[in-house]
Amino acid sequence: MKQTILNLINSNPHYVERAWDAMCKGKVFVLVNEGRIVAFTRTNMGAESYVKSWTNHYYDFDTKETVQIKAPLQIVEFLACEVVGYVPEE
Repeated sequence: MKQTILNLINSNPHYVERAWDAMCKGKVFVLVNEGRIVAFTRTNMGAESYVKSWTNHYYDFDTKETVQIKAPLQIVEFLACEVVGYVPEE
């Protein structure tokens, strides 16, 4: 699943931008529901609290509609270098 989510991010400029906005210390955490990207967060702790505070709906940026969460949200962690456009800090 991690590779599928990474492919989704790297094929969509909106997701690449959101991933870069959420990056911290070379990592980004993605909240996923049934294979769909829900949100990006800066830390695993932030992602866990995000999961606990979610209602049962989220806005899907691909379909532009509100979607019901049908399964527990998953947290997927990526390294900065896995996202398109990575430039190492000097």
